[in-house]
Amino acid sequence: MPTVSVSVRLSVLRSSPLRAIVRIDTPVEVEYYRNGGILQTVLRKLVKEN
Repeated sequence: MPTVSVSVRLSVLRSSPLRAIVRIDTPVEVEYYRNGGILQTVLRKLVKEN
């Protein structure tokens, strides 16, 4: 399973890095993951339409 680095903000001055397992359940989530997130996927689709 793929993993990602996550930084958890504990307070304004403190954060804690950790590794998290990525869970992908649907083909749409695969597309989001490959594009770097939901926003990037939506923007790419908008650019293709124009």
